[in-house]
Amino acid sequence: MILNGTSLPMDEFTMYPEVETNVTATVVNDNHTTSSYSDPRLMYAEYDEWVELATVSYYIDQRYLWFIVAFGFPGNIATIFTILRVGHVGTPSFYVLLLAVVDNLAIVVKLLYHQLAMYNVPIGVSGCKSLKFLGSFLVAFANWVLITLAVERFIAIHFPFSQTSTRKFKMKKAVLVVSVEAGILFWVFAPVLWTHSYIYDSYLNVMRCGEPEEYRYFVEEIWHWIDSVVYAVIPCISLFTLNVLIIRDTTHSLKARTLLTNSVNSRRGSNFNVQITAMLLTASIVFVVLTLPVCVYYVVNVYWDVSPYSVQQGWKSIFRDVAYLLCDLSHAVNFYLYFLSARKFRRNFLKVLTCSRRGNPSTNSAAMCPSNYL
Repeated sequence: MILNGTSLPMDEFTMYPEVETNVTATVVNDNHTTSSYSDPRLMYAEYDEWVELATVSYYIDQRYLWFIVAFGFPGNIATIFTILRVGHVGTPSFYVLLLAVVDNLAIVVKLLYHQLAMYNVPIGVSGCKSLKFLGSFLVAFANWVLITLAVERFIAIHFPFSQTSTRKFKMKKAVLVVSVEAGILFWVFAPVLWTHSYIYDSYLNVMRCGEPEEYRYFVEEIWHWIDSVVYAVIPCISLFTLNVLIIRDTTHSLKARTLLTNSVNSRRGSNFNVQITAMLLTASIVFVVLTLPVCVYYVVNVYWDVSPYSVQQGWKSIFRDVAYLLCDLSHAVNFYLYFLSARKFRRNFLKVLTCSRRGNPSTNSAAMCPSNYL
């Protein structure tokens, strides 16, 4: 998705009042620069009510990424630390590890761009293109890694006899799959590199990161939809469909195994797959719930015409910012979902913490530390 002040496309100003009432109103554009205008209270009947809503929208936009980073960055680090410390990484845990790394990179790049834009820090053409591209690429790549994990779980459950390959071969295949995905997404988002630049805004009298005039129609009318579909719409629909299929197949698989055997090994294998699947289902269902509002906004924004300085415009701005907040939250919640939904992950994380506090565990205590993961 195209990064700007909120790391997502914005369709109109976010405005907020100055401390003095009755003189001017301050307008904050996508690059967070401000300009003063004559008091619009004389021209717009709903201006006072709109100011209250626009102020709420402004403060959400200015602060929510700090919350996302403070909440999500430590959680993703905990996921990475747990998987690396337990060793013997399997294919599912490789995807979980990669997802945590990409999620952290995505939210850090978003916050970095947001702060640089807000304080008008000169970043030049290279900085503008790099941050715009990385922001768009990373958030989309994270979502597609989650799709890949869902596909892997669906195949493992629906075609159980196909999972006879060695772990080394599975890992090579997993690395190849995500490499191909990354390559495809790189070329999908490559237009960002030439449609955006560090340009002079004569209206606001500032240098800002945006699209030159010759690319404006493409960015607003064509690229906006490509970006939205690749980042949110396809992942949302894909994960919803895969979740339904996985739940159906898991239910049938558990019933069949219960009827065929009650052996200890079978029950352990069944519990193992159920916990991995529970982690995936929890993460992907929450992703769908958090991403759905921004998908709705992408659609209704085309038809939702509002008058300037109206109450409807204020509510539209709040809906937009809340939708973006929830969408970005999908990159911050996975660790907490894993911890709540998967007993094995929770036990391994707590054991890793226990072992870390001991420093170098003795031979006896080392046996208590996790030696495998998924």
